Amino acid sequence: MIFYYVFYVIMGLLGSLPHTLLTQSVQAWISVSGGSVLYSGSATLVGLPFAFRFLWAYMADYLKCVYDVAYHNTLLYVAIATAILMFSLSYYDPLNNAKMFFAIIFFGCVLSATIDTILDGVRITITPSDCASVLTSVYCSSYRMGFLITNGLGYLLVKRVGWSSFFTFMSVMVFLLSVLVAFAFRRAELVARLQAVQDDARMAGDGWGLVDFNTVFINTTVLVVMLKWHEVLIASLIQPFFLQGLSLSLDEVGAWLNTFGTLANIGGSMFAGFCMQTFHRRFVIRSVVLMQLAASVGFAAIAVGFDHPLWINGVIFAEKFSDGLMNTTIMMIILHYCNKGRATTENALILSLTSACRALVGPLAAGIHSLGGDWYGFFMLSALMLLPVLFILERCVWDDFFGYQKNTLVKPAV
Repeated sequence: MIFYYVFYVIMGLLGSLPHTLLTQSVQAWISVSGGSVLYSGSATLVGLPFAFRFLWAYMADYLKCVYDVAYHNTLLYVAIATAILMFSLSYYDPLNNAKMFFAIIFFGCVLSATIDTILDGVRITITPSDCASVLTSVYCSSYRMGFLITNGLGYLLVKRVGWSSFFTFMSVMVFLLSVLVAFAFRRAELVARLQAVQDDARMAGDGWGLVDFNTVFINTTVLVVMLKWHEVLIASLIQPFFLQGLSLSLDEVGAWLNTFGTLANIGGSMFAGFCMQTFHRRFVIRSVVLMQLAASVGFAAIAVGFDHPLWINGVIFAEKFSDGLMNTTIMMIILHYCNKGRATTENALILSLTSACRALVGPLAAGIHSLGGDWYGFFMLSALMLLPVLFILERCVWDDFFGYQKNTLVKPAV
C-alpha cells in the first residue's frame, strides 16, 4: 500500500502542475502585467482543450491498440513535450507577444489535458475497490497540492525571480515527475492489473475506447456537471477579483488565496474520504452545497466593503474547503460508475463537459462583471446558481436513482 500512496501522490502532482500553470498562473501573470479584467477572463478560453478530453482519450487508446504504445510511454512523451512548451513560454510576454504566448498556452493545454486523461483513466482502472475512498482522497489531495506549489509558494517565488524563471523551474519539475511516473508504471503489479482489465473488456465485448450511453452514464454525467457549476464560476474570476477588485498584492494573494486556500482545499479532499465512508452521499452533497452558498454570500459582502483580513480568509476557507469536499465526492461518483473497460473515454467525456463549462464561463463571467460594473452582482449570481441544485437534490430520490439504500453507502463490487 505504501507504493500506491506514493504513486498516487506523484500522479496527482503530474496532473495538476501543468494544468494549473497553463491556466490559473497564466491568468495571474496577465493580471499583474496590466491586462484588463476582460482580458484575464478571456484567458480561460485556452482551457478549451480540456473540454475535448474524449478526443485525447481516443488518441491514447488508438496508439495502445493499433501500435501497441503503452499508456506510460504515451504519458512520458506527452509530459516531456509539455515541459518543453512550458520552458519556451518563459521567453514571451503576455502583452507584447500575445499571439505566440496564447498559441503556446493552447497547445500546452492540449498536452496537459492528455496527461490528465491518461492519468484519470489508469487511476480508475488500477484502484483497488477496498481502498478506493482513501486512494481517491490521496490523489485529489496531491492534485490540490500542485495548486499550492504553483499558485501559493510559486507566487512568492515569482516576486523574487520573475515569471520567466518561475516557468523554467516548473518545467524541470514536470519533466522529473513524468520520468518517475513512467518508471512506476513498469511495476509488475500495475502492468498485470491493466492487462487483466483490458482482457476482461475484450471478453465482455466492450470496445476499448467506446462509451456506452446508458441511463447510469447519462445520469452520472448530469449530476457531475451540475455539482461543478459553482466552483467553475467562482474560479473563473477569483484571482482578478483579489488582484484588481481589491488591489491586493501578489504576496497577499499567494498567501491567502493560493496557500491558505489550497491547504483548506486539501483538508476538504481528505475529509471527503471519511464522509464518503461514514455519511449518506445525499447528505454530504447537500451540506457542501450549503457551504458553497455561504461562501458566495461572503464574497458578495467583501465586494461591498466588508474586507477585514479575517473575514476574507474565513470566506476563502469556506469556499476552498467545500470545493475539496465536492471534487473528491465527484471523483468517487465517477470511480463508482465508470465502466473499467472504458474508463479512459467515459471519464474523459464526463470531465470534458465540466471543462467546457470552465473554459466558456470565463468570458461570460467577465462580461457580466463588465456590464454590471461591480463584483457584488457577480458573486450573487454564483449564489443564485446553487438554488436549482438544492431544489433538485431535495425533489429527486437520489437513493433510488443511484441505487443506494437509505443512510448506507453501497460499495462498488470487487
